[in-house]
Amino acid sequence: FQRRGSVDSIYCVFNFDEAPMGDYVLNVGETEQVQVILSSDWECFGGNTRQEKIMITAEKKAGGNRLKLDVPAYTALYLKR
Repeated sequence: FQRRGSVDSIYCVFNFDEAPMGDYVLNVGETEQVQVILSSDWECFGGNTRQEKIMITAEKKAGGNRLKLDVPAYTALYLKR
């Protein structure tokens, strides 16, 4: 889901399954780039991913841009536009 603010938006992606979601597609309209601001899979939360400042660039498509994400099992991602 998406939460819109006056300046920025937050995209929230959840995987409640035991299997990772590879190449999960998220339509983001005109957004060109997002920053991962929280991943519940980061090591500081007991996960397997190092916490780094990660920027993800959207693929430009007719009808709107999209992100391709790899979402680990049992993970929540928060992405800031």
